[in-house]
Amino acid sequence: MTFKIVQCEVRWIAYVGHSGTELPPSNYKSIGEFEDEGDACRALAESGLTRTQYDSWRSPAGYQHGYVQRTLKELK
Repeated sequence: MTFKIVQCEVRWIAYVGHSGTELPPSNYKSIGEFEDEGDACRALAESGLTRTQYDSWRSPAGYQHGYVQRTLKELK
């Protein structure tokens, strides 16, 4: 098997989830795709979340959580 070399575009996706307890939710929804990590973090901050010491995001009440994920999209 040979490896294939492809060109990819880096995207940063911000996710937010809601739960009825202070535990993280089981499912998250994307609030957008961004060109860099800073923009994705800014979107979470504008949603009312603050960054925790564990590099995740949480609302002051603890019922809303978020995270940023780096993905690659192949360019064709």
